[in-house]
Order: sequence, then structure tokens, then C-alpha cells
Amino acid sequence: MLLLAVFTKRYVEVTCSKCAITLCRCNMLCARQTFCRLQMASVGKEYQHEKESLVMRYVEAEHSNNELAERLQKAEAQLSHWTKERDVALGKWKVLKEEKAKLSDLCDSKVV
Repeated sequence: MLLLAVFTKRYVEVTCSKCAITLCRCNMLCARQTFCRLQMASVGKEYQHEKESLVMRYVEAEHSNNELAERLQKAEAQLSHWTKERDVALGKWKVLKEEKAKLSDLCDSKVV
């Protein structure tokens, strides 16, 4: 919000440049204080808006981070599950290989 101050001999009129609404009309003694208060309020609103924007960006980043952490956790759980299945399959393969070797030796001993 940009404020315009029009100084005349008797009073000061402070007007908003965007909406052309007269915000204050006062004598010269309190004009400077009023103008400063209005400027500070305007700057305060701008900083408040900027702060809210930063907070929203932080919240969005945290949400994205939480989603990625959740996806990572699911992927690690799936990898762990697949590793267990592989270990079980390798164990079965070793048992079958040993049985094959025993049966092969048994066949060879009976043939000889």
C-alpha cells in the first residue's frame, strides 16, 4: 500500500494510492505521527504477508519431505522382503543341489 500525503496550509491529507480513499485528515502537528503510523502499518502488513508466504513454502517443503521419507521407508521394506525371499530361495537351491549330489553318488555307486 503506497500512501500519498498532501500538505496544505492548515491540514495534511493522507490518501491510499491504490484505492484513492482518504485515510486521515488532520492538522500539521499530528500529521507526521499519523503518516508514520500508517507507513509502519503498511510495512507491517507487507512483512506479515511475506512471513505467511515463507511459512507456506516451509509447510509445502515439509509435506514433500514427509512424502519422500514415506516412499523411502516403503522401498526399504520391499527391498528387505525381497532379500528374505532371495535368501529362502538360495537355501532351497542349496538343499536341492545337495540332494542331487547325494542321488547322483547313490546312482553311481549302484551302477558300479
